[in-house]
Amino acid sequence: MKELHDRTLLHTLMQNSPLPDIFDTITLHEMRLYQAEKGDILCSKGDQLHHMYFILKGKIKIFTTLPNGKSLLLRFNNPLAIIGDVVKSVTSCIHHRTQPA
Repeated sequence: MKELHDRTLLHTLMQNSPLPDIFDTITLHEMRLYQAEKGDILCSKGDQLHHMYFILKGKIKIFTTLPNGKSLLLRFNNPLAIIGDVVKSVTSCIHHRTQPA
């Protein structure tokens, strides 16, 4: 997965999604655009993710590997699927924005 430094494309993708209705402009400005190619593994079972990812275009395959080594397809996720821990991200966001008294 690679980061794309194309703010125009990111803005276009975000405007064609519900993200501007969910997040404030400060949070939207902090978002980054990544592109994954077919076959890229975004995360594996047990990984600790430090970011929350939103699928804005395309789809991803969620699968698990069985003890015999075969893959079992669990589902496909389409836009606006979320990858990552929502509770951890929201808590981190709230902590980040909290100003000392």
